[in-house]
Amino acid sequence: MIGIGMKVRFIPSYDDSPCFTPEDRRRHAITGKVAWINWEHKTFGVEFQCGKDKMQETFKMSQLGEAVTALGK
Repeated sequence: MIGIGMKVRFIPSYDDSPCFTPEDRRRHAITGKVAWINWEHKTFGVEFQCGKDKMQETFKMSQLGEAVTALGK
C-alpha cells in the first residue's frame, strides 16, 4: 500500500531509456517522496529534487513494483 510521505525509488522520465542495462537502471534511479494520491484515478505524485529545483512526476498505481519501488517512510 502507498501513503503520503512514503519514500519511493524510480528513474525520472527525463532520464529513462529503453537501452538501459540493469546496472544503468540502478545508477540512474533516484529517491522521491509521495506528495499526493488520487484514489479515484489511481494515480500518485512524487516530489524530488533536481539540482536546486523541486520537481514532480505522476505515476499510475499499476506502476508500483515495476517503474516505482516503495521504500517505506
